[in-house]
Amino acid sequence: MKNTRFDTEKTWGPNPSRLIAEIAAGWKVHRATLNRWTHRYPEFRDSVKIGRELCEAWYIKLGRSAMLGASVRVDGAACKPQLGWFVWMTKNMFKWNDRAQLEHSGPDGNPIQTQNSHSDLTDAELNAKLDLLLAKMNKK
Repeated sequence: MKNTRFDTEKTWGPNPSRLIAEIAAGWKVHRATLNRWTHRYPEFRDSVKIGRELCEAWYIKLGRSAMLGASVRVDGAACKPQLGWFVWMTKNMFKWNDRAQLEHSGPDGNPIQTQNSHSDLTDAELNAKLDLLLAKMNKK
């Protein structure tokens, strides 16, 4: 028998902007309890994943409205979203950021191998090479 508590619409209710902490508070359980349930009950885990996607979609729509200067209804009240607040919330809630991370790697994802022709030289040999370079620079 399917537990109706795991129904996404019943869990999140009519307001998809609710966070897991709000749901826990509404059910009068600790957030850790909900986290345990996500590990124990696959149906609940799926419901939470869908709910988070609904929540993110709600905030995307809110941000679009803020960008266009439109008013929206939040918990039944009309309001004009503040773009700064929206940016702060989404960065914290959904781990959005302004930076793209680029990582270079060698074959098969391994580190890039570099060759340093000076790595096997002694200090005396390095000093001699440096003296040659400095002499060339002074001649120019």
